[in-house]
Amino acid sequence: SDLGVLISSELSGDFERLVFNCLQGVEEEYDEEVHTDEKAEEDAEKFYDAGQGEWGTDEKGLFNILCCSPVEHLENINSSYVDKYGYSLSKAIEKELDGLIQEAALYHLNMKLKPFETMAGQIKKACAGFGSDEFALTSHIIRFQQVLSDVNAAHEEMYEKTIVDRIESEVGGDYAKLLRTIVEYSI
Repeated sequence: SDLGVLISSELSGDFERLVFNCLQGVEEEYDEEVHTDEKAEEDAEKFYDAGQGEWGTDEKGLFNILCCSPVEHLENINSSYVDKYGYSLSKAIEKELDGLIQEAALYHLNMKLKPFETMAGQIKKACAGFGSDEFALTSHIIRFQQVLSDVNAAHEEMYEKTIVDRIESEVGGDYAKLLRTIVEYSI
């Protein structure tokens, strides 16, 4: 079955639009001649106009900037946005979106702007509350395996414990040994 058809049958609205934008791989390649400071200022204004600057939110406009902008340009857009409007793109998303679409848009933005911190946060989130979400924890450890050294450094800086420390405090037995081995091998 076609992935697009499956997504259309399972998702709808703004969330479907964001997922399709992400899946289409429309992120531009960074070109310093195209992605200038002036372009960052223009895109910051477009982001504002799509959100705070309008009655209602133009989610398509927000998603286009989030999904199409290369990391370096998105960092410059964020700086321009802070300079002009006094707060970050993250704060703008928090003001304009809510629920699952807010969570997804913030995740996408943060994976571009601060990926290792975002990944560390996902590992912590999988262990939050009573009992651990073992599926999420395992998925994150496996998914982030290639960059676990950087994720571990971010995790330790943010939470004052390593990923191995978190694993040992949250899960036990052979499962803990397996995750610990994967993490230790990766870092």
